[in-house]
Amino acid sequence: MAAANSGRNVLTGVLSTNADSAARRAMLASLVFAVIGAAATVLMLIKVSVPGLFDTASIAGYGRMRAIALNSFVYGFGGLASTGLAYYMTPRLAGAALARQRLANLGAAGHTFVVTIGLASIALGITDPLELAEFPLLVDLGLFSSMVIPALIVTATVRARTERTIYVSLWYVLAGVWWLPALYFVGNVPGTTGLGTQLQSSFMVGGLIGAWLPMVGIGAAYYVIPRATDRALFSRPLAQAGFWSLAGTGLFASVTRYGSGAAPDWLETTGTVFSLGLIVAAVATLANLAGTANGAYGEIRESTPLRMIGGGLVVYVAIAALLSVQGFRSIDAVVGLTSWYEGLILATVLAAAPLLLIGAMAYALPQIAGRRLVDGLAKRGISATLWGGSVTGLLLVISGLVTGLGWNTGAVPNSGEEYVRTTGLIDTYQLLAILSALVAAAGIAMLTLVILRTYTSGEAIASEVLVWVGEDDE
Repeated sequence: MAAANSGRNVLTGVLSTNADSAARRAMLASLVFAVIGAAATVLMLIKVSVPGLFDTASIAGYGRMRAIALNSFVYGFGGLASTGLAYYMTPRLAGAALARQRLANLGAAGHTFVVTIGLASIALGITDPLELAEFPLLVDLGLFSSMVIPALIVTATVRARTERTIYVSLWYVLAGVWWLPALYFVGNVPGTTGLGTQLQSSFMVGGLIGAWLPMVGIGAAYYVIPRATDRALFSRPLAQAGFWSLAGTGLFASVTRYGSGAAPDWLETTGTVFSLGLIVAAVATLANLAGTANGAYGEIRESTPLRMIGGGLVVYVAIAALLSVQGFRSIDAVVGLTSWYEGLILATVLAAAPLLLIGAMAYALPQIAGRRLVDGLAKRGISATLWGGSVTGLLLVISGLVTGLGWNTGAVPNSGEEYVRTTGLIDTYQLLAILSALVAAAGIAMLTLVILRTYTSGEAIASEVLVWVGEDDE
């Protein structure tokens, strides 16, 4: 439950332009990177099916488009959206004003600038080789610094809290702001070689996409759903179980991506064990939030933010189930190093993360901007993002399964001159994935317009301002 429901602070109708300025600016900036990431994803998939297209333009190569897409989604959209939502939720959960508002604004601006420079560097071919660690050294240093700022600000705000209880949603916020710089640091530490480098990359990529993005999305859901439905959280112990299951297993399950390769047996075993925790976390979260919203399904159907968040949670549970299945050696021996994992990544960045994070923005921004949500495109945007992103991921998962079965049965070669027979098996899936990704990109663009139109031209309403009440006033 939010701090505002505890009796220690009250909401007034006084219009504010500064109290949530950093939260507002970070959220709005994140949307630009979501659109860039979606467009780059479509171009990336086109290059898979038509590699000769734009072959004279090196910027349009598959490698650069994939790097631009994932870095835009993870560091641009995910990094800024999670920061903006953390700046919005933390004061309301902690019962304290956000610490160092000016530094928060500066950090968000710096993060936006550094990610932009990093994407431009990738486009120009100035990159490092590891996945999600492609930015040059100077960009790495700037980006890491901009990631640490929200962690310090949120921690300082929590330390100054007047709320006695640390709500579960605040646990997710704290984990989100600290995990991002920690994972980025681990993934960019030099000195590893061979298998160590691959495992280092897998730990960072799996941690960011399989654990960190879900962590920040779930934290936002735990805040918005009780607030929007005006219902108490169904079960705090169940929320704690979901949090610790994801926190304790999400990072270590990432090694299953290379389980069918040269990883040592003990590492494969730990990956299998930890991957089971992903589905435990997902089911516990979905059950808890569904119990919280029980009896409010009419409100959910009428609420744009709740529909987005609900769709994002369903996709997240499906992704977690497939990641857990991949943890079994018999399954990973078939789908490892195929497009299966790529499908799960795209389902996360094209569907689950946008629905969860933009859904939370659709709740938060009207509150702090004093504008009613302009949701004319919302229904179509939600459907396009949900189905387009999910189907894109599913097609690549199926493509990976078909490829893996062909390799394991010996029906098609996995190397050499006849490898083209493998690609022939999955051409149809790849072409359909382009169409579904186009639908998802259109959906993300529509949801972005919903937020931007709300901020620029939504009907004026009273904004949400927290006024901290002292002990003597209660």
